[in-house]
Amino acid sequence: AATVKSELDLLSKMLDVASKEFAIPLPAGNPVTGVRKPKNSKPRERRLSADEWTALERECRASRNPNLWPAVELSIETAMRQGELLGLKWRDIDRARRFALLTDTKNGEARGVPLTSGALRVLEGLAHDLKGRVIPGHRMSLYKSFERACERAGIEDYTWHDLRHEALSRLAERGDLSVLELAAVSGHKTLHMLKRYTHLQAEKLAKKLG
Repeated sequence: AATVKSELDLLSKMLDVASKEFAIPLPAGNPVTGVRKPKNSKPRERRLSADEWTALERECRASRNPNLWPAVELSIETAMRQGELLGLKWRDIDRARRFALLTDTKNGEARGVPLTSGALRVLEGLAHDLKGRVIPGHRMSLYKSFERACERAGIEDYTWHDLRHEALSRLAERGDLSVLELAAVSGHKTLHMLKRYTHLQAEKLAKKLG
């Protein structure tokens, strides 16, 4: 829904520019203004309890997919999308400067993702794939392994993308990162999608301020 709405908005702006700036006639006006746009779906807020995290780690480690738990850990440490994580190559990682360069992102723009000490620890424990990928394997294989681990752990209504929400929530709860800094990590082109994390920052800062 969000993608359709953004595409319609972009088309509407293009037609407005064509009409107003280049004097291209639109006899019936901007046709997009009469199109009903889909409402953005409510963002998911699912987060696991401490007990659920313990159970999820146990089952991910017990999975026949040896890359499952490292992939989960990297998702939490970096807030990467699943596609970004699976597209990450060893050549894209700069351990000395502690960042990973993502060249295959959702919005099509490369970005550098800072690597925490936890992320570097996970990377140190991974074997090098012959194709140069950090997390080898197919997306559906990883997805199914994660799904089965959740089932065995008794965790309901939890998806891989919720790991990204968890990662950004943890960063926001630190209280020492601005929304712009969160956006630099997450790769959001606008700050609108990060508004739901500002209350977590305010709560943490209030505790620090007393």
